[in-house]
Amino acid sequence: MAQTQDNLDRLEDIIYELDGQIKPLEKQAQTAKRFLELDQERRELYLDVLVAQMTANKEKLNQAEENLAKIQEELSAYYSKRDELELENQTLKSKRHELNQTLAADQAKLLELTRLISDLERQIDLSKLESSQAATSRKENEARMAVLAEKLEQTEKDCQAKSENLSLISEIG
Repeated sequence: MAQTQDNLDRLEDIIYELDGQIKPLEKQAQTAKRFLELDQERRELYLDVLVAQMTANKEKLNQAEENLAKIQEELSAYYSKRDELELENQTLKSKRHELNQTLAADQAKLLELTRLISDLERQIDLSKLESSQAATSRKENEARMAVLAEKLEQTEKDCQAKSENLSLISEIG
């Protein structure tokens, strides 16, 4: 019985000691429960933030993909336009080359025509000179002929006069 009393005393001491620990343990339990609630709230908020970030990132990704698609379309249009312009440039170079050849041929013809005109002008000048000389020569010849005609006329008169004198002398003699 004494042992039972000792056990009861010890039990009361343990209960008293446990009663003193219950309040701090209850406070710790409430703190732990509050921590778990706040931790759960933090996890939910973290997930909400994560979902919001993922949504925002998805929207950014969609926008970036749209921008990329537009850029690819513009790039494709640019390459098409560039190819078209290169083809046009080649065509223009070919036409320019043809025009240069035509121009060179025309310039050669023009040079030949210029030479021909120059030769013809020289021939015309020479012909004019010859014509002028011929006219001068003709005038000189006409003047000579006129002088010779006068001399002939004078000579004929002299001759006639001498013939008449000779006839007179022959009649007298």
